[in-house]
Amino acid sequence: VAHFVFTPTTTHQHVFPAPTAIKALAISTTSSDTQQSLIYIGTLTGAIYLLSLNPAADENDRVSVIKHTLIGNGSAIVSILLVENLKRIIVLSGDGFLYLLDSFLLEAPKKVSVIKGGVTAFARRFFSKNYSNSDRILPKLNGVKSKEDGSSSISGSSSSSSFFVAATGKKLVLAELVSSGSVVLLKEILGVFEGMIRDLAWVDDSIIFGNKSGYFLYSCISGQCGLIFSLPELSGQPQLKLLVRECRVLLLVDNVGVTVDTEGQPVGGSLVFRGVPDSIGEIGSHVRSEE
Repeated sequence: VAHFVFTPTTTHQHVFPAPTAIKALAISTTSSDTQQSLIYIGTLTGAIYLLSLNPAADENDRVSVIKHTLIGNGSAIVSILLVENLKRIIVLSGDGFLYLLDSFLLEAPKKVSVIKGGVTAFARRFFSKNYSNSDRILPKLNGVKSKEDGSSSISGSSSSSSFFVAATGKKLVLAELVSSGSVVLLKEILGVFEGMIRDLAWVDDSIIFGNKSGYFLYSCISGQCGLIFSLPELSGQPQLKLLVRECRVLLLVDNVGVTVDTEGQPVGGSLVFRGVPDSIGEIGSHVRSEE
């Protein structure tokens, strides 16, 4: 396991001008037959850093900085989404816009103009290994059908998925990143709920999201939106985490986590953390929080 500190070093003084807070992180394994990985780090100051991690290399050479770039007006990076089959990444900036970059940060970031801004959360569509709708078709806004070309892996990987959902205030926008590198709108969903969406996940044909009043599930099949459960008036911001191993979603109510399936039904017992987590990670069959 390699360990590194995100601060200036003699070797990379020109790359890391000052210590900075990490706000988002994404990891991509570059090949199935190598241990090398690419690490994308988003910072408080709006920069994306691309690092290469090779655990098989000598200790001083395991982590190397490849490139970095600034996103938008320098607002904090909120989240990073990898679309590995198209060699692209999509970044949500604190300015409320999505930006499209190539996987090696060689080209200048491009603002996703078809989604007009005010984005508060976004997520890629995740396919479970038991998903039965092999066609994976969604209607576009103009009535033309769109078929996803990716297939789920043994673990239900979403890296082959080019569909994603973005929340803009009270509206859900379903979109597709196509092979040309353009983003195409598929569907806009509005008027089915109240309150600004703060976090979401898209699993198979279900979109689970949270706002200040509670957690909801929208069905892409029926077009219906239903309440999973309400949040107490004095609770903090909704936060959820897709648990890939079991294809379930962990919904947080302050320091208590409730796990639901793709139909929004509770499964298993609750998880109680010592404090309100800043972030949640999944390691094998375990869930880890950072507080």
